[in-house]
Amino acid sequence: MFRDLENFTCFDEPFNPKLETGLPEQDWKKTRDEFIDLWHKDHDNFVDKFQKIEFDDELNQELTGPQISYLEYLRKERTVIDFTRVNFKLEDMIQNFGNTSFLLLFRSPIAFVSSHIISSEISWWKRNVIKPFFFTNFLSFNRWGIQDSLKNKNFFNLLDYCDIKPKKKFDRLSSVEKLLCYWLCTRRYGEITSGKFKNEPVYISSYEDIMKNECGEFNKALSSAGINPNELTRAHLIPVNPGYRNKGGIWRKLAHNAGFSNDEFDSYVK
Repeated sequence: MFRDLENFTCFDEPFNPKLETGLPEQDWKKTRDEFIDLWHKDHDNFVDKFQKIEFDDELNQELTGPQISYLEYLRKERTVIDFTRVNFKLEDMIQNFGNTSFLLLFRSPIAFVSSHIISSEISWWKRNVIKPFFFTNFLSFNRWGIQDSLKNKNFFNLLDYCDIKPKKKFDRLSSVEKLLCYWLCTRRYGEITSGKFKNEPVYISSYEDIMKNECGEFNKALSSAGINPNELTRAHLIPVNPGYRNKGGIWRKLAHNAGFSNDEFDSYVK
């Protein structure tokens, strides 16, 4: 969406550990162009500055000195960065990087959970094998490391910080409920942090609203960064996948078990 903008450089997931061994090859999403360019044109500096964030580090709330130095290196020019792995480092990022607009972008919790349990990348027949067991606790959801992260004591500290109280002991929650709990923790943490920095350009929006072109917060974030929303092309974006839905109110019940209030469920589930 941003790559066609003049005078901006776009980086996708700069802390992804796969960059360490994957470059200079392209990835299947075709999003490594800018890293490959640095690899060839500024190889020694890039390799020296590069930092990865592993699963456990995602739950730390501070950036390390080398991580800050790496981001400073990437943003020498006007830059758009699509982050993962920094959900709980937002406050530290705001404090370390002036002249920066922050957009916290969330999927619907149902779509988020579904992508981890029934990934769109697995085969059609395997997705159908999984579906009957979707709401049980028999399925792994560690495709991107979250299942490992939830064993870290820092996660339970974050639950306390965000005042999230699941209705059952955490280890008795199903896979779906644990993922919902993690999603809620990232959302509440973002809202708490944005509330602490009311005078900073920090915005929260949903991917579904952006796809429907109904997201005022997204447009505010663009404006704060000096970007005209009309200059962005959205026609190539992947249509929204609503996630695994079934009849009845089971999603509300599961979200309630994970710590959602009814108002949060009504507001966030799209």
